[in-house]
This record gives sequence, structure tokens and C-alpha cells, in this order.
Amino acid sequence: MTRILNNFNAILLGTATVVFTSTTIRAQDAPPVSSFAAPDVLIAEITDLADKTKESVATEKSYDAATARVEKDAATLAALAVAVGLHDQDNALKSAAPALLHAARKLAECDNQADASAAFAEVEAALKSGAGEQDDPSWDEPAAAIQSLMKQVTYLNTQVRRSIRSGKIRRPESVASSATVLAVLGQAIVCDGDDWASDDEQLAAWETMAAEMRGAAVALRDAALANDGAAADAAKDRVEQSCKTCHDAFDIDET
Repeated sequence: MTRILNNFNAILLGTATVVFTSTTIRAQDAPPVSSFAAPDVLIAEITDLADKTKESVATEKSYDAATARVEKDAATLAALAVAVGLHDQDNALKSAAPALLHAARKLAECDNQADASAAFAEVEAALKSGAGEQDDPSWDEPAAAIQSLMKQVTYLNTQVRRSIRSGKIRRPESVASSATVLAVLGQAIVCDGDDWASDDEQLAAWETMAAEMRGAAVALRDAALANDGAAADAAKDRVEQSCKTCHDAFDIDET
């Protein structure tokens, strides 16, 4: 436990002192979704992931070449479905979120093209009409397997790193969108501490680390929207450090 606290304190130098307690920061204490993810950005990201996945599951050849991507993108769709479903602002997919969540979870667990194609048909039905089996969106239970979500975090961090160089941002809007997804994933993994923490103190550390990732991603989003390269560079490093600290403290393996 000392290692966990020391590692986490390393990313808080120069900031306010954090006190770990057993108080949960889950559903009842989660910030409004609008504070870390705008509904139009969430919908755009859901649409983009769905379009990419549709191509990937179309044939056995395309699915075999993109199996890992389909899994992480489907898991991300599930997390984004929770976000639009729990959003404090009305949005075009709010009523469809329960069906989208169920279908995305199902798709993330597929291991062959036929099943993936069928599951994606359910994703499309959910997006079009909200039809299909439903799961209740909640921050109190995993949206999808944390390993799949963390693969998306790694991918997005790589994309962001390539877009921020020498104090300049290439495609700021794209960076802001990626940061929004990272913020959602930070919130989505808060509940996973139950599977990694051995006591209340570790659980509090996990939840605070997840909140730090979410907050760092929001800072990255805001810096990108302001086209502030220096701030974006600092926020990018903060996001990556929050991930590294948690991985080191809890020995998380994405495989």
C-alpha cells in the first residue's frame, strides 16, 4: 500500500494534498457528465466507432485483420453508451443508450466474424431506434472489460502524443475529441477498483487515480479547444502519468 500511495503522490506534486478515504466516488458522487463530455462529441465518437466497426465485421477477411480493434472499439462504445445514457443534458442517443450498451457489450465478447456481424446488427438497431435487449447504464458496474478499455486508452494516448509536438497541436479538434473519450474511460474504470484493491485504502487510491485520469483528460480537452500547445503538452503528460502510476501500483496487464 505504501508503494501505491507514494507512486500516486508523485503525480500530485505542486497540487493540493489528496486525502485517501474509503468514501466512494461512484454513482452518487460522480460529476455531471457534461463536466467532462459534451453530448455532441459523444455522439460523434459513437458514430465514428460504429462506422469503423461496420467495415471491420463485414467479411471474415476484414474481421480477422481487425479483431483486436473491434474488441476495444466495442468496449469503448459500451462506455460511451453509459455516458450518453447518464448524461445530465438531453441528447439524441439518451433513450437508445440501454440497448446500445447491451449490444456493444455483446460485440466486445465476440470471437468470430459471424457472431460479430450479428452483434453489430444489434448495435445498428439500437442506434437507429433504441430497439433490442437493454442494460441499465451505471457507473457502479463495469461498462466492459478493463483490459479492452485500457487498450483504447493506450491507442488514444499514442494518437494524442503524435498530434502535440514542440508546443503545437495538429488537428486540435481531433485531440479534444480523443481527450473526451479518455475522460469517459477514466470515469468508467472507477468501479473496477473492486477487482484490484485488497482493502478500503487501496480502493480509495484506485478511485482517486481514475478521477485524476478523468481530470487530466478534461484539462487536455480544454487546452486543445483553446489551441494552447503548452497547456496541451502538460495535460498530455499528466494523462500518461496517471495511467503509468495506476499500472505500476496495481500491476495492470492489458493482455
